[in-house]
Amino acid sequence: LIVSPPISVNKYPIYKEADINSEIIYEAGDDENFTVIEETADWYKISLKNNTDGWLLKSFVKSKLTEER
Repeated sequence: LIVSPPISVNKYPIYKEADINSEIIYEAGDDENFTVIEETADWYKISLKNNTDGWLLKSFVKSKLTEER
């Protein structure tokens, strides 16, 4: 996955839980790549570089698979 920017935002919160009220554990920058390990209706659970997992809202994401179609 590649993080796709909403208008005028350069950082994208990665949450501890699939809930925007949970703790932000990382801020992803434009064009960072992540491995998806789980998916819900609105969220991707991703593997972070520090060997932890976090949750990213799907609305922030651009998939390589959808880009190639």
